Amino acid sequence: MEYDREKKLGEGGCAIVFEGVWNGKPVAVKRIPKNEVTSNEREEDALKTLNHQNVIKLFHVESDKHFRYYVLELCNASLEKLFLKDDDPKKYSGPMPAVKDVLLQLAIGLEHIHNKGLVHRDLKPENVLIWVDPNTQKVLMKWADFGLSKRVNEKGSYSMQSGVKGTWYYLAPEILLEEHTSTSASGTISTIKRGNIKSDVFAEGIVFGYFLLGGVHLFGSGHHIPFNIIENEPPNLPNIQPKDLRMLIQKMLEKDPHKRITSSDVTQELQEIEMSINKSIFAEDTYPSVEEVEKLLQKGMDINSVDEKGLTPLLHLALPKKNEGDNLVEIVRLLITNEANVHCETENKMNALHLLCEHYKNENFIDLVKLLIEQRINVNCEKKRWNALNWLYPNMNSHYVADTKQRLTEVNSVIGTLKNKIGDLTAELTKNTAASSIGKMAVSCGDLHQIGHIRSGLFSIM
Repeated sequence: MEYDREKKLGEGGCAIVFEGVWNGKPVAVKRIPKNEVTSNEREEDALKTLNHQNVIKLFHVESDKHFRYYVLELCNASLEKLFLKDDDPKKYSGPMPAVKDVLLQLAIGLEHIHNKGLVHRDLKPENVLIWVDPNTQKVLMKWADFGLSKRVNEKGSYSMQSGVKGTWYYLAPEILLEEHTSTSASGTISTIKRGNIKSDVFAEGIVFGYFLLGGVHLFGSGHHIPFNIIENEPPNLPNIQPKDLRMLIQKMLEKDPHKRITSSDVTQELQEIEMSINKSIFAEDTYPSVEEVEKLLQKGMDINSVDEKGLTPLLHLALPKKNEGDNLVEIVRLLITNEANVHCETENKMNALHLLCEHYKNENFIDLVKLLIEQRINVNCEKKRWNALNWLYPNMNSHYVADTKQRLTEVNSVIGTLKNKIGDLTAELTKNTAASSIGKMAVSCGDLHQIGHIRSGLFSIM
């Protein structure tokens, strides 16, 4: 393990975090003086207990004469840096998941923490880390800093005899005020302030609001925040959009911890919200409008979410609909711009291109196919070992061939484009081979009279 004293990532209390290297990979190294190690025992115990992609990882621990070192996962930024001013050199401007995916990842992470019998006690934007895979650019949100974490009893509560711990602006009302009564061994009644594991859910709700509001606290600003928390009056809650997320956060901010939802409830509700989005417009038997899709994107729709049938929004759009789909090219382009995965497939291993070639008959078909090919969509399909051309020809035979000569020329152009794509992938096809393949396909479909037209179309663009 090595660390660079000149590359300080942060410090707090008696700890300093540096950039370092361990087993050949970049890491964060947290250094604590040996006489202060007891102050970090809770974090070390928690991180050795937890093992989840949405929780910061502890790789290694070692000591020398003066310090104890904790080798941690190196992340790109903490959440609050996402909302710094554009000219701030510390601002994070890297990739981020879809809005609902950010919330779902954090919810799943906290659910794991609670399932392991731990309460975090210091959930806040500074303790949400953003990790980006350097190879795939996949982004994971991670809970960090478990220095105040504590074991809870079977009822989910824990003693606070040592006093209130955590960040004042993110404490639940029961932590700020509520006192619980318990009976001592001698039979006398004493008041002992206790915390509940659901206090984390309250704090998580504030973090959710902070993220959805672009760095604004749900309960106002400055010294008004603790008072508003106690009074359960979050003035910025009405600004949360969409409504389904606002209602979820409202449940997380329930003043009575016994009535407040659990971390598992939060995860489940977010998953149901995500599923309902797919069902709302994409799974209907008509194409949505561009405006409807834009609104969903603004609300944080996960563009690559999968429903119970294994279909993403893009695959739903590629299925047959009742209306014409005049705006489908614009909708698909909008999804691609927002990082929709064009390579997603059905259970039958068919992607959006195969589905469209099989049934789509609108005049914008050519533009739609070209758009997908530009994204390097796979033209081959494992089902029946057919490629996009095999799916296209029966559809063309039943619809396009009967169209005008100009229309047939356009279809031939698409066939040529598809064939060129297949040629790019195999790096072996020649013009004669391509034309011959199309000819054989036409023969197999029983339309010998089309061979000349298709061959001409192929040669005209190859």
